[in-house]
Amino acid sequence: MRTITKQWLVVLLSVAIIPPLVVCTIDEARAQSILQEHLKNAPSASQETMAHDAVSANGHEDLDATLWVRFAAEYKAITRQTYNAAARQLSAAIADQNWTAIVDNGSTTTSPSRPNRPVCVIMDVDETVLDNSGYQQELILNNSSFSGESWARFVNAKVSPAVPGAKSFVDTCRQMKVTVFFVTNRDFRLETATRENLISEGLMRPSDPDLILSKNERPEWTSGKSVRRDSIAATYRVLLLVGDDLNDFLFVKKSNLQQRTQLAEQYRHYWGQRWFMLPNPDYGSWEIAVTKGSKNSTAAEKTRLKMETLSGK
Repeated sequence: MRTITKQWLVVLLSVAIIPPLVVCTIDEARAQSILQEHLKNAPSASQETMAHDAVSANGHEDLDATLWVRFAAEYKAITRQTYNAAARQLSAAIADQNWTAIVDNGSTTTSPSRPNRPVCVIMDVDETVLDNSGYQQELILNNSSFSGESWARFVNAKVSPAVPGAKSFVDTCRQMKVTVFFVTNRDFRLETATRENLISEGLMRPSDPDLILSKNERPEWTSGKSVRRDSIAATYRVLLLVGDDLNDFLFVKKSNLQQRTQLAEQYRHYWGQRWFMLPNPDYGSWEIAVTKGSKNSTAAEKTRLKMETLSGK
């Protein structure tokens, strides 16, 4: 039995068991007896675990992440910090004719260095320039999970605000005559709504040509983005890449957690120089790696795999 000091007895008894006025009149032996009786009747560890599980079952996996994105000042500070740093790199990137953000890690088919070509930056859309935490909020409040139907409905509503700092960065690119391309894994059937949302947030102009490269827009434009980056690099010198997922920078299809970490480390000098990562705690290709590629597994199976990863199994 754990030894309990007299000082702690006074604190515990005064707060949780008996009124403070009684504490001063009770002897220590009696106090020990009362406390042990209290501990005997307290919920067991298994009971507490069951109660915790009951609370967890009524929660949503993305609750904290979504609250952070929607309400935390820290999130907005990080996104602005990232975009401010990216804007500061533009002048040096434009001046250096050998500067490129495209690397060949086994997927590129064109030379990444494009001197004397027009310059551009490539940006992702979701959680990079458009904040879709409203969709995550909808899923949480409805206790539901992602579906193509609910996602298409949300995108077509065109209500996603710009990520803090994104518009300022795009404006800077325009002032410096740098074209901004958007490489997104939104399906091509959602491109019109995506364009209109980007225009409404000042991230595109109505007069802009087609600067959006959507998934499945061409047969070879699958969820891996390297082919689309290559198609841009064939005629432009790509100064910067901006995204919220490793797939926005590198070819990472089917890479496991260790391989992803090795890739990020291999190109460590690119981060904050040529590549700029935005925070996205809600979802991403990292999650597929955590669940060992079980993209279509049940929620319970995904949770089990995530817990195994967390516990080091």
